[in-house]
Amino acid sequence: MDRLILRRGLPESYYEFLRVFAVTRGLVLTIDRRTGDRRQEPRGIDVDRRHGERRAEPPATWRTADFITVEDPKK
Repeated sequence: MDRLILRRGLPESYYEFLRVFAVTRGLVLTIDRRTGDRRQEPRGIDVDRRHGERRAEPPATWRTADFITVEDPKK
């Protein structure tokens, strides 16, 4: 199932509105549990095997509407 992920700390009425929206569209509703970035300080490494930054900017809806949708990878 596709997911609708909501920011934490929003008004309860907004959660309720989006819960109804998710149910009517067959989405799984998840409230983001993260409280901050896990990486507190940079650690030195011998060789960086990555070919660039893996973290992308979040979709615009994360900033403007406080949610993102994620498609089920099994589809």
